[in-house]
Amino acid sequence: MPHFLFRPHIHVGQTVLTIDFLIRSAGLVDSDGTLHAVPVDLLNCHVDLQYQKDTTLFAPASFHFVGDENRYEAPALCLLDRSVFEQNPSAAWRNARVSVARFAVPSGSRTGASFSNGANKELGPFPLGHPAAKRTAMVQALAPPAALAKGNGTLSVSLSGSNIVIHICKILPLNEGDQR
Repeated sequence: MPHFLFRPHIHVGQTVLTIDFLIRSAGLVDSDGTLHAVPVDLLNCHVDLQYQKDTTLFAPASFHFVGDENRYEAPALCLLDRSVFEQNPSAAWRNARVSVARFAVPSGSRTGASFSNGANKELGPFPLGHPAAKRTAMVQALAPPAALAKGNGTLSVSLSGSNIVIHICKILPLNEGDQR
């Protein structure tokens, strides 16, 4: 069965916990508030990301997941295909690569953190405590996707609250001849 083994360092006050989460299904709420199913094999914790210079869009996101009695979130970065996005935004979001930080915080520690769309409608597929909730994750876009002005460098996404967690990615354009 496809899965994403997520091993975040969860900051709770002055304590850092490292727990394994086996994610078997995922959804993504795009910048318009629409929910899409996302293949879990598109989720990763990579910090060195290759992309096509002229055809990749980037969007900051929040990755929500559930433990025994708490919801957690981590910063994330979505990479979307620009040509697909221009023709069919839903298809681009459904096929977005999602790089998730290895650092997370309880959702309640950040103001406004939730599984919701713009209408504050609860989008979590299972209530907290449901056995399947621990195997489900939700990615929520924090802004519309955009292209990069420069070729390479770093992008970061941060979530702040009682603790600040940051996902810093080194982005590397895929150049002609890299396949050799």
